[in-house]
Amino acid sequence: MARFLGRTTPFLLRRSRHDPRRSRRRRARQRERPCRDTHLSVGDPHCSSCDALCCRLTVVLCDQDRIAPHLTAREGNLLVMAQNEEGWCAAVDMGRMRCSIYHARPEICRRFAMAGPYCRAISAEAAAPSASSIPLMLC
Repeated sequence: MARFLGRTTPFLLRRSRHDPRRSRRRRARQRERPCRDTHLSVGDPHCSSCDALCCRLTVVLCDQDRIAPHLTAREGNLLVMAQNEEGWCAAVDMGRMRCSIYHARPEICRRFAMAGPYCRAISAEAAAPSASSIPLMLC
């Protein structure tokens, strides 16, 4: 309760935490930050330009990973994340290009560091012209 003109006023009359002006400022600050990953330096990949190449890798599941059976597959003796017909992880929401099980994702996905050495190696490999590609010649 707040004191106003000597009277106690209900909390709803005070400026609340959900003030629209405050949320506009918060959204503006969030737009200024390209990504939540503060460890990235200039030139590093970040959320807005990520190609999600890691979502096309084979993810071997550990015993402690609790993943729904429809998202898993067997490759030999290994339990892995299933992939769709295009090679993407079955847990990727293709409409938003985000992990649909992010909070319950496998341990190996939790350890994969964006802009880390493995991420950079995968990105470089994908960017390099493939030895099996046929060069196009324009006449």
